[in-house]
Amino acid sequence: MADNGRLIQGDRMADDEQVFDPSIYIKQLDPDQLGMFEPLSGVMLLNISKIDLRDAARRFVARAPTDFDRAIIHTINHEAYHFAQVVSSGYVFHRQARLLMVFNASEAIPEPPIDPHMQETLDAAREAAGDDPELRQRYEQVLALLKGYNQINLYNQLAGPGDHSLMGALLPAFFAHMKALAEGERVANADGLSILGLLEGSAVVHANQLMHADEDATPYVEAELTTLPPVYRELYDLTVARTGERALELLLPAVALALRFMQPHNAYLPVLSLIAQSTPGDAVEHGRRLIERLPEISEGGHLLGTALDLRRIDDGYRAYDAMLGKLENGEWGIDSYDLLARPKAMFAVGSFPLGIVTNDGYLGALDPNELAARVVLMGAVLRTQSRRRAERQWTEFASAWGRSVAQRWFGGGAGNE
Repeated sequence: MADNGRLIQGDRMADDEQVFDPSIYIKQLDPDQLGMFEPLSGVMLLNISKIDLRDAARRFVARAPTDFDRAIIHTINHEAYHFAQVVSSGYVFHRQARLLMVFNASEAIPEPPIDPHMQETLDAAREAAGDDPELRQRYEQVLALLKGYNQINLYNQLAGPGDHSLMGALLPAFFAHMKALAEGERVANADGLSILGLLEGSAVVHANQLMHADEDATPYVEAELTTLPPVYRELYDLTVARTGERALELLLPAVALALRFMQPHNAYLPVLSLIAQSTPGDAVEHGRRLIERLPEISEGGHLLGTALDLRRIDDGYRAYDAMLGKLENGEWGIDSYDLLARPKAMFAVGSFPLGIVTNDGYLGALDPNELAARVVLMGAVLRTQSRRRAERQWTEFASAWGRSVAQRWFGGGAGNE
C-alpha cells in the first residue's frame, strides 16, 4: 500500500471464484497483529475485513484517515517491503529457494504398522466376516480405529515440544531447518547487527519514508522503534552512530547492496562506508554506480547478486517469476535496486502483485487455482492446521464406535442391534 492506495486499488474480489475453503489454511492473527507477509508463498495476511480495508484506503487517498487507517496502511507498506526484499535481493530469494528445496525434499511419513499380534486377530476377523455386510462394516470400523490411534501417536512423537500442528508432525525436518535459520538470523555480529535486524529495521525505515515521502521521516522512524522489540532498531542505531544526520539518506541504498551478499549484516557497514562517500542528496545514485564495482567483502560472504541473477541460474523456485519478469523487461520502469533503495519506486508496482488475504476473503488478481496453491503453502509454513482437530475427530469416532458396541451387548435405546 503506497500513500495513494494503489497497492490494493483496482484489485478484483474473488468470492465467486474460490474453488476451495481457505479458512483451514489461514492463520488467525492475534488481535493486536495487523498483518504479516509469508514470503515462501507470497501471500500477505491482514487482520481486517475486505470492506473495512477498502474504506480505509478511500479515506487515506482522500486525506481523511483515522488512526486505525494509518496503522493498517503502514502495516501494508511494511509487509510490502518484505515482498520487495524477496523479489529484489539475492539473500532473501536464496533463503526462500532453500526453504522450498527442503520442503519438497521432506519424505512422506509412512503409515505406522499395526502390532503383528493384533494384525493376526484382524485378519481372522476379516476372514470370519466373509461377505456379511454388517460384519464387514464392524471390521472396517475397528481397523480405522486402530489406524487412527497409531497415526495420532506417531504425530505426537514426531512433532516438536509444544507443537500441536499437523504439519509440524508431517514435516519435522523442514521446521527444524526453519528454526535453525531463524535462530541464525537473530545472531548479532560484533557491531550489534543481525540479519533479522537488517531485514526488519530496513522495513521500518522504508515504510515511514513511503508514508512521509515529502517530509523528514526521522521522528516517525524513531517513534515507531520505541514500540518495537530491540532487534528492530539495531540497523537504525548503528547507521546513526556511523553517519549521523545522513542516516536515513544512506540506510536503504546500503541495505539494497548489502542484501546481495550471503552475510548481509556483515556486508552492511563496508557498503555503508562506500555510499557515505557520496555528496549529500546523491546517496541513491552513488549506490547505483557501485553496483558494477562492488568490492569483495570477505566478511560478507559470497556475492549472490539479485533475485533475478539467481533465478537465471536455477529454476527451482518459480513463485515470483511474474514479478521478476516485470523487473527484467522494464515493465515497471524500475529495477531491483530501485525497489529496495527508493521508497517511491513502490508506486510503480501498482496493485499488490501476489495476494492479500483478509479476515473474510481475498483481494488480488490471481487465478483461483494459483491462489489456492499459495494459500495451502502458506498454511503449511505457518502450521495453521492443528492435530487437535484430527484427535477430536478420532475421539468422536471412537466414542460412537464404543456406544454401538455397548448397544449391541447390553441393549438400551435407539440403534440397538
